[in-house]
Amino acid sequence: MKNNIKYSVELRFEEIKLPPFEEILVLGKNSPHGKTGVSKSFDLLIPNGFEIIDTQHGNVDCVFVNKRILAKMPKEKILR
Repeated sequence: MKNNIKYSVELRFEEIKLPPFEEILVLGKNSPHGKTGVSKSFDLLIPNGFEIIDTQHGNVDCVFVNKRILAKMPKEKILR
């Protein structure tokens, strides 16, 4: 006996547009992708290349800083 079972697969793709960045990215609180999404994207592009610095500024959620920059200057100076 043959079973007439049918299977289907549905795929959806969404384009993620990251802002241009090189060394530092300031992420606003209302960013469409949020800190977690941007962090995962950066880890795919440059694994372990950026450090996330949380801020207490009203409109800024966090700052992504290339670890090469942090080797040259402290994060407190960058945030100033």
